[in-house]
Amino acid sequence: MTEKILTEEDYQRIEEKRLAWLMQNKQQKKGKRQASPDRAEDHGDILNPSNIEHINKHKKQSKEERLESIKKGRPDKKYGIKRAKMDPHASSTNSDKRKNKPFMMVVHKRGIKERSKKSFAEKQRDLKKKLLRAGRF
Repeated sequence: MTEKILTEEDYQRIEEKRLAWLMQNKQQKKGKRQASPDRAEDHGDILNPSNIEHINKHKKQSKEERLESIKKGRPDKKYGIKRAKMDPHASSTNSDKRKNKPFMMVVHKRGIKERSKKSFAEKQRDLKKKLLRAGRF
């Protein structure tokens, strides 16, 4: 271990090496193991301007340019199938109408249908639970 006090020039040289190492890492492919800045060789005190300039890959685009590039990337084909009626002048079916019906109108009907489909044993169990909760049994 050395007992040397670092001067401002030393700190500047260390900072320059660190920046050069960072710029070099930006240009290299990702995923490779890289050497630390301490082990990097000193290639001189002058930085290469190409290491500093043009770090950002894309320039900022306007909204119109972004929309244009999005539309250019989209395929022309439309997805999904529009089913044609047998007779174009025919009215819609009940199942089609049910799909467009407000949900709150259908909720009550759903409960009634579920209750009517219960077996006798299920109805008996539910009645017993209801009476126990009410305290009559």
